[in-house]
Amino acid sequence: MKISNKTVNVIWGILLFSILAFPRIFQFVKIFLCLLLIAANLVTRRGITLWKPVVCFTVLWMVYSALAIAFGILYGNPAAGIYAFFRVNVVNVLLFFALMVSICREEAYEATFKAILCATLFIAVYNLTFIACGFLGTSIPFLEKLDATARLQFHEGYSHVVTTNLSMTILLFPLLVMLINESGTHAIVSKRALIGTTVLCAAAMVLSGRRILWLCLVLGVFALFFINTRRIEDQMKLLVIGVLVLVAGILFAEKTGMLSISGLIARFKDAFASIDQNGTENERLVQAKYLIEWFKKEPFFGNGAGAVIPGFARSTKEPWNFELSYHEMLFQSGLIGAFFYFLSLAVIFVESIQAAQVDRLVGSAILVAYVCVLGANGTNPYYSSSFDFMIFLFLPFMLAELVQGRENSIRNETVFEGARPLQGAIPVRQAYIEKQQKGI
Repeated sequence: MKISNKTVNVIWGILLFSILAFPRIFQFVKIFLCLLLIAANLVTRRGITLWKPVVCFTVLWMVYSALAIAFGILYGNPAAGIYAFFRVNVVNVLLFFALMVSICREEAYEATFKAILCATLFIAVYNLTFIACGFLGTSIPFLEKLDATARLQFHEGYSHVVTTNLSMTILLFPLLVMLINESGTHAIVSKRALIGTTVLCAAAMVLSGRRILWLCLVLGVFALFFINTRRIEDQMKLLVIGVLVLVAGILFAEKTGMLSISGLIARFKDAFASIDQNGTENERLVQAKYLIEWFKKEPFFGNGAGAVIPGFARSTKEPWNFELSYHEMLFQSGLIGAFFYFLSLAVIFVESIQAAQVDRLVGSAILVAYVCVLGANGTNPYYSSSFDFMIFLFLPFMLAELVQGRENSIRNETVFEGARPLQGAIPVRQAYIEKQQKGI
């Protein structure tokens, strides 16, 4: 049975769109698409091709996970907590590993960016519609069924949107906004569509009332201006557009009363205050205190997967879960586990840097998006919480590998019998390789 590469890429595009646009819902459909994609890859390519960085990341992550699970069992931690850790950090990572093997080839590059653009557009339109309906006092039950945690609250000077899919913009916005000046991306998706999508996405992020989205928005725009825009004319054009959008946004906020500068400033300050404006204690600071305290009791190998803190829990249903991901990782796995954990993350970081050396515009976009992901994960357990948010790690990883293309494949891959060599990821890189081979 012969399955075309086009069919494989269509399956991948649908899967990626569903992961980004509908996180934590429709899981059965996603698992089915994952298995279908893996099976289609085996039929199409008749073999397995492994890239050394992907194998390296997976091995390091598995060592970290195995240590945490082993000590969790040794200390008699709750079985449900150990299983939850195993499902996220072993099953999900191995599943994405199989996906990486299945999609790391030239044809997937175009399908990936089309899916990213469509998903970002959907997320932006969905959330803007959701906010508008809430502001007008109109309820649309259908919208609530399209997201795992669709909730909206209006406070003095800002709105607070609690939708799961909007969290994906932590990765998507910096990635897309930095590609506005990249001609290769314009060959895949039109520049107008790219600009329009990023503007709508930025509006949804501003109105979300979520501080981490504001930070990622600012970082993405600054990176576009200072890193991916070199010509003075283009910088001035972006500056004028930015000022016009900002002025229009302020006028809109004052007219509707949805936002106020004082409300936004107060909202941002609450993130660093021990007591917020409502007199509530900062839960993350309390978490940090407890997690560090118990980490010091088992500093080398930690307290194991599924460990709980007596007398303190963020969730009575799942007392082993905390919001401060890196504190939780230290608490569970100690310094030894943390060494393998951060080493695995460093593999993706190094690959992103190498991608930037091959293609500055695309590579720097991947790098900035990955930095946003790492920062955001510190205060919320994104990629350590579910299958869908593990895409925070694997999408930058996959794009970095695709950008490096054929040279990375030839240098680093381990090929099993029957495997076909991977081709270049992008035309620019392919042209460079051909020149090298000709001795130009």
